[in-house]
Amino acid sequence: VDSEKLWDVAMHAFYAKYDAVLGAELREATVGGSAENVMRMVYDDLGLDPTPESMAESADWLHDYTGALFEQGLPWRPGAQELLETLAASEIPLALVTNTRRTLTEQALKTIGSHYFAVSVCGDEVPDGKPAPDPYLRAAELLGYLSFSGQVSVFWEDAPDGRGVNYRDLYPDPPPPGLVPSCAEGGVLGILCGSI
Repeated sequence: VDSEKLWDVAMHAFYAKYDAVLGAELREATVGGSAENVMRMVYDDLGLDPTPESMAESADWLHDYTGALFEQGLPWRPGAQELLETLAASEIPLALVTNTRRTLTEQALKTIGSHYFAVSVCGDEVPDGKPAPDPYLRAAELLGYLSFSGQVSVFWEDAPDGRGVNYRDLYPDPPPPGLVPSCAEGGVLGILCGSI
Protein backbone atom coordinates (compact mmCIF):
# COMPACT_ATOMS: atom_id res chain seq x y z
CA VAL A 1 0.00 0.00 0.00
CA ASP A 2 1.06 3.58 -0.39
CA SER A 3 0.93 4.83 3.18
CA GLU A 4 3.43 7.61 2.45
CA LYS A 5 0.68 9.75 0.90
CA LEU A 6 -1.11 9.68 4.25
CA TRP A 7 2.11 10.30 6.18
CA ASP A 8 2.57 13.36 3.93
CA VAL A 9 -0.77 14.74 5.09
CA ALA A 10 0.13 14.11 8.75
CA MET A 11 3.60 15.63 8.44
CA HIS A 12 2.22 18.79 6.82
CA ALA A 13 -0.43 19.04 9.56
CA PHE A 14 2.30 18.73 12.21
CA TYR A 15 4.25 21.57 10.60
CA ALA A 16 1.09 23.67 10.38
CA LYS A 17 0.83 23.47 14.19
CA TYR A 18 4.04 25.52 14.27
CA ASP A 19 3.07 27.85 11.40
CA ALA A 20 5.83 26.26 9.34
CA VAL A 21 6.06 24.55 5.97
CA LEU A 22 7.63 21.14 5.51
CA GLY A 23 10.17 21.26 2.70
CA ALA A 24 10.24 18.61 0.01
CA GLU A 25 13.88 17.68 0.72
CA LEU A 26 13.26 17.03 4.42
CA ARG A 27 10.06 15.13 3.70
CA GLU A 28 11.96 12.90 1.28
CA ALA A 29 14.63 12.31 3.93
CA THR A 30 12.01 11.18 6.47
CA VAL A 31 10.25 8.64 4.22
CA GLY A 32 10.44 5.19 5.78
CA GLY A 33 12.44 6.40 8.77
CA SER A 34 12.00 5.34 12.35
CA ALA A 35 9.90 7.61 14.57
CA GLU A 36 12.96 8.55 16.61
CA ASN A 37 15.04 9.56 13.59
CA VAL A 38 12.15 11.42 11.94
CA MET A 39 11.47 13.39 15.11
CA ARG A 40 15.14 14.34 15.41
CA MET A 41 15.15 15.72 11.86
CA VAL A 42 11.84 17.53 12.31
CA TYR A 43 12.85 19.08 15.63
CA ASP A 44 16.12 20.24 14.15
CA ASP A 45 14.30 21.74 11.16
CA LEU A 46 11.73 23.53 13.33
CA GLY A 47 14.30 24.65 15.91
CA LEU A 48 12.46 22.88 18.73
CA ASP A 49 14.08 21.72 21.96
CA PRO A 50 14.55 17.96 21.38
CA THR A 51 13.80 16.65 24.87
CA PRO A 52 12.92 12.95 24.91
CA GLU A 53 9.52 13.77 26.42
CA SER A 54 8.55 16.38 23.81
CA MET A 55 9.78 14.22 20.92
CA ALA A 56 7.81 11.23 22.23
CA GLU A 57 4.70 13.41 22.58
CA SER A 58 5.15 14.70 19.02
CA ALA A 59 5.67 11.18 17.68
CA ASP A 60 2.48 10.09 19.45
CA TRP A 61 0.57 13.02 17.92
CA LEU A 62 1.88 12.18 14.46
CA HIS A 63 0.97 8.50 14.83
CA ASP A 64 -2.50 9.31 16.15
CA TYR A 65 -3.14 11.70 13.26
CA THR A 66 -1.88 9.18 10.72
CA GLY A 67 -3.91 6.45 12.40
CA ALA A 68 -7.09 8.46 11.85
CA LEU A 69 -6.17 8.68 8.16
CA PHE A 70 -5.43 4.93 8.03
CA GLU A 71 -8.95 4.26 9.34
CA GLN A 72 -10.27 5.57 6.02
CA GLY A 73 -8.29 2.88 4.15
CA LEU A 74 -4.96 2.83 2.37
CA PRO A 75 -4.40 3.14 -1.38
CA TRP A 76 -2.84 0.12 -3.08
CA ARG A 77 0.35 0.49 -5.11
CA PRO A 78 -0.11 -0.78 -8.68
CA GLY A 79 0.32 -4.55 -8.86
CA ALA A 80 0.89 -5.04 -5.12
CA GLN A 81 -2.36 -6.82 -4.37
CA GLU A 82 -1.94 -9.12 -7.37
CA LEU A 83 1.60 -9.95 -6.27
CA LEU A 84 0.40 -10.84 -2.78
CA GLU A 85 -2.33 -13.05 -4.27
CA THR A 86 0.23 -14.83 -6.47
CA LEU A 87 2.62 -15.41 -3.59
CA ALA A 88 -0.18 -16.60 -1.32
CA ALA A 89 -1.31 -19.06 -3.99
CA SER A 90 2.28 -20.32 -4.19
CA GLU A 91 2.27 -20.82 -0.41
CA ILE A 92 5.42 -18.72 0.01
CA PRO A 93 5.58 -17.57 3.64
CA LEU A 94 5.88 -13.77 3.75
CA ALA A 95 7.02 -11.38 6.43
CA LEU A 96 5.92 -7.76 6.57
CA VAL A 97 8.76 -5.60 7.90
CA THR A 98 8.06 -1.95 8.66
CA ASN A 99 9.33 0.94 10.77
CA THR A 100 5.72 1.77 11.59
CA ARG A 101 4.48 1.15 15.13
CA ARG A 102 2.49 -2.03 15.78
CA THR A 103 -0.79 -0.15 16.37
CA LEU A 104 -0.62 1.55 12.96
CA THR A 105 0.56 -1.63 11.27
CA GLU A 106 -2.50 -3.45 12.57
CA GLN A 107 -4.67 -0.69 11.09
CA ALA A 108 -2.86 -1.02 7.75
CA LEU A 109 -3.30 -4.78 7.80
CA LYS A 110 -7.07 -4.24 7.89
CA THR A 111 -6.72 -2.83 4.36
CA ILE A 112 -3.94 -5.14 3.16
CA GLY A 113 -5.12 -8.34 4.78
CA SER A 114 -3.10 -9.97 7.54
CA HIS A 115 -3.74 -13.39 5.97
CA TYR A 116 -1.00 -12.69 3.41
CA PHE A 117 1.73 -12.62 6.04
CA ALA A 118 2.99 -15.40 8.24
CA VAL A 119 4.62 -12.80 10.51
CA SER A 120 5.04 -9.05 10.80
CA VAL A 121 7.74 -7.07 12.57
CA CYS A 122 7.32 -3.41 13.49
CA GLY A 123 9.77 -0.64 14.29
CA ASP A 124 8.72 -0.49 17.94
CA GLU A 125 9.50 -4.20 18.41
CA VAL A 126 13.22 -4.17 17.61
CA PRO A 127 16.24 -2.25 18.96
CA ASP A 128 16.95 -0.51 15.64
CA GLY A 129 14.57 -0.11 12.71
CA LYS A 130 15.26 -0.17 9.00
CA PRO A 131 17.67 0.13 7.33
CA ALA A 132 19.43 -1.68 10.20
CA PRO A 133 19.10 -5.45 9.87
CA ASP A 134 17.27 -5.91 13.21
CA PRO A 135 13.68 -6.11 11.88
CA TYR A 136 14.72 -8.38 9.02
CA LEU A 137 16.63 -10.67 11.36
CA ARG A 138 13.63 -10.84 13.67
CA ALA A 139 11.34 -11.70 10.75
CA ALA A 140 13.73 -14.42 9.61
CA GLU A 141 13.85 -15.79 13.14
CA LEU A 142 10.04 -15.83 13.38
CA LEU A 143 9.82 -17.62 10.02
CA GLY A 144 12.38 -20.17 11.19
CA TYR A 145 14.90 -19.32 8.49
CA LEU A 146 17.70 -17.80 10.51
CA SER A 147 20.89 -19.76 9.92
CA PHE A 148 23.14 -16.77 9.26
CA SER A 149 22.44 -13.06 8.91
CA GLY A 150 23.71 -12.59 5.36
CA GLN A 151 20.85 -14.57 3.85
CA VAL A 152 17.91 -12.70 5.37
CA SER A 153 17.51 -9.53 3.34
CA VAL A 154 16.54 -8.78 -0.23
CA PHE A 155 17.73 -5.40 -1.46
CA TRP A 156 16.36 -3.40 -4.33
CA GLU A 157 19.19 -1.15 -5.40
CA ASP A 158 17.45 0.26 -8.48
CA ALA A 159 14.06 0.99 -6.92
CA PRO A 160 12.00 3.22 -9.23
CA ASP A 161 11.60 5.91 -6.56
CA GLY A 162 15.39 6.16 -6.19
CA ARG A 163 15.41 5.14 -2.52
CA GLY A 164 16.96 1.75 -3.06
CA VAL A 165 19.24 0.17 -0.49
CA ASN A 166 21.93 -2.32 -1.26
CA TYR A 167 23.81 -4.74 0.93
CA ARG A 168 26.94 -2.53 1.10
CA ASP A 169 24.87 0.30 2.61
CA LEU A 170 24.54 -1.87 5.71
CA TYR A 171 27.87 -3.69 5.53
CA PRO A 172 30.40 -1.44 3.74
CA ASP A 173 33.29 -3.86 4.20
CA PRO A 174 33.15 -7.45 2.94
CA PRO A 175 33.77 -10.11 5.58
CA PRO A 176 37.13 -11.86 5.62
CA PRO A 177 37.34 -14.89 3.32
CA GLY A 178 35.96 -18.03 4.94
CA LEU A 179 34.01 -16.21 7.68
CA VAL A 180 30.60 -16.75 6.05
CA PRO A 181 29.46 -19.43 3.62
CA SER A 182 29.47 -18.64 -0.07
CA CYS A 183 26.20 -18.20 -1.96
CA ALA A 184 26.71 -21.70 -3.40
CA GLU A 185 27.06 -23.16 0.11
CA GLY A 186 24.41 -21.13 1.90
CA GLY A 187 21.90 -20.47 -0.83
CA VAL A 188 21.10 -17.16 -2.45
CA LEU A 189 17.48 -16.67 -1.37
CA GLY A 190 16.97 -18.52 1.88
CA ILE A 191 14.16 -16.10 2.76
CA LEU A 192 12.25 -13.23 1.20
CA CYS A 193 11.67 -10.36 3.61
CA GLY A 194 10.37 -7.07 2.39
CA SER A 195 7.83 -4.37 2.76
CA ILE A 196 5.13 -3.74 0.24
